[in-house]
Amino acid sequence: MTPEALAAELAGGRIRPAYLLAGEEAWLRDQSLAALRAAVLGARSNDFDFERLDAERCTPAQLQGALRALPVLAPRRLVVLREPEARRGRADALIEALAAGVRELAAQSETVLVVSAARIDKRSGWVRAFAEPAVLVACDAPKGARAIAAFASAEAKRRGIALGPGAAEALADSVGAQLLRLTSELEKTALFAGPGERVSREHVLEAVSAVADEKI
Repeated sequence: MTPEALAAELAGGRIRPAYLLAGEEAWLRDQSLAALRAAVLGARSNDFDFERLDAERCTPAQLQGALRALPVLAPRRLVVLREPEARRGRADALIEALAAGVRELAAQSETVLVVSAARIDKRSGWVRAFAEPAVLVACDAPKGARAIAAFASAEAKRRGIALGPGAAEALADSVGAQLLRLTSELEKTALFAGPGERVSREHVLEAVSAVADEKI
């Protein structure tokens, strides 16, 4: 599943018991997590039903306890575990508990688990545990100028920014697949164009040139 497909599924009201946000693009993982937190806990999300676990210090018992706890103020709890393989050789017990936990979550609807990892081995048992009804969300940066331009166009539409011919391509050429910087440059070009105005290729080049001048 892509982050775009995840957003569409959440908008349609489906919330799965477990998600694996995997890929080296941290911006996509963070955006996907934010979308999941809003969907699971609601617009007025609270910390009572949100638990973040650090794999470096998390024990199998702590993970099991977090996954089996009941929600307090919201219909569901959200548990986030980052980089479960970060402990390398010491992570075996945690990984086993994680795989078992994902399978256990399939039979309930009170807790949602989100695992975020920059790199995974799809052959690993714990990764394979994220099968239906759980899901793996691929958070890799788009590759190639055409894919980056398509991302810029989609992100502009999501933010209500109108792009003229060649603007998305100019952004892709100027910034590349650095999505955090790309979204920042997109906002800057909208400021150069002015409120409600269509962003042209020239606006993009002007904004990029202004940033370059500031660095000199």
